[in-house]
Amino acid sequence: MSFRPEDTVGTYRIVAKLGSGGMGEVFQVEHLITKRVEALKILSGQAASTPEQRQRFLREIQLQAGLSHPNIAAVHNAFWENERLVMILELIRGRSVRSLLEEGRLPLWQSMGYACQALAALQYAHAHGVVHRDISPSNIIVTESGVLKLMDFGLAKSVTDLRLTQTGTPVGSLYYTSPEQVRGSSEADARSDIYSLGAVLYEMATGMKPFCSENPFTLMLAHVEQPPRRPSEVVAGLPAELDEILLHALEKAPEKRFQSAELFRRALETLGDELEPRRYTENESHPLALAPAPALIAKPHTTPARWSRYWQTAVAMILGLLLAYATRGAYLPAFHSLWARGWGSRSVEPADLPFLWPSNLVLVPDFSYPPRHPMRDRRSATHERTRKKNPFARAMGRVVHPFHHDSQAAKVSDDPSN
Repeated sequence: MSFRPEDTVGTYRIVAKLGSGGMGEVFQVEHLITKRVEALKILSGQAASTPEQRQRFLREIQLQAGLSHPNIAAVHNAFWENERLVMILELIRGRSVRSLLEEGRLPLWQSMGYACQALAALQYAHAHGVVHRDISPSNIIVTESGVLKLMDFGLAKSVTDLRLTQTGTPVGSLYYTSPEQVRGSSEADARSDIYSLGAVLYEMATGMKPFCSENPFTLMLAHVEQPPRRPSEVVAGLPAELDEILLHALEKAPEKRFQSAELFRRALETLGDELEPRRYTENESHPLALAPAPALIAKPHTTPARWSRYWQTAVAMILGLLLAYATRGAYLPAFHSLWARGWGSRSVEPADLPFLWPSNLVLVPDFSYPPRHPMRDRRSATHERTRKKNPFARAMGRVVHPFHHDSQAAKVSDDPSN
């Protein structure tokens, strides 16, 4: 049984059919009470009759409902309708990366921006113990505003398409599946998603899949044994740093790849900071015009740090000069006497400066005071105290040391009145 427009499913009204696949159908629905437009996903009749498929769909609902991230499609509700499980998700208006690639390879900046958004979603999912295991261009939707959404957590695929796998075979799309998934290893972990996303980024940047064959067994053997071509050999002009990043993500052994989505994303962001738009053709315009998503990398027109420091220093100097002009020396005279007693120096007049200043501006206090002679002052004070205490000294006027030969020494007066 398939739904038709205007049918009612629970508290939702079917508006239109959005698409269908080998295992499920997706409809645009409207909630009867809130009038919110959402997406309804339900297993097709044949898939719904299989207990394993129903169990996979239930696991997808439970895993995806536990994730809340801007780059992961949100699950709003789930319920049973006539013994068929229904999932309600946010309605995403956009195009899949698969449909974008049908028009040719994507510009490098755009490809790296989408990859960084997908890696941010995987980093969040892996941190919550969820491994997607089916990363492919068909499961990545780009909204009209350029925000990437990761879809389809755990839904089984059909064997009718080479991009899809049959129940009981390794989980994942054959063009993007990891070597450990091809071997049927039960230990496939988050590093399998890193391999798959590396294969998706490879195709976005070069327009070619890492391994192409119409034979599924040849594809699986290539994932296990054959190294991919360097991206710069497929498309001339791609940076060598991108070759190293993609080949590292597509290593056959999981322990040789990026060990987390965060490390993969940081490598792409570092590369994006080093690249410049002038390396690309006119058809590869700035990524902000193509995918204005919050997780986009690279800000190619930023000012170098050294120039930022120069500007900061210049602004600080100008502000200091303006402050000095505004105050016009109002605070300097208060320290005039303090500095004069401590130091000695020639005063600096505004006329000495190579530019014109206000006449009442005091730049440096006037230090033109007589210099102090502490030792001479101390000797004079001692002599005065001695003269007051010694009657002979008071009578003679000054005490002359026998060994002190001073031409200006006081002489004994012959005046009898003294």
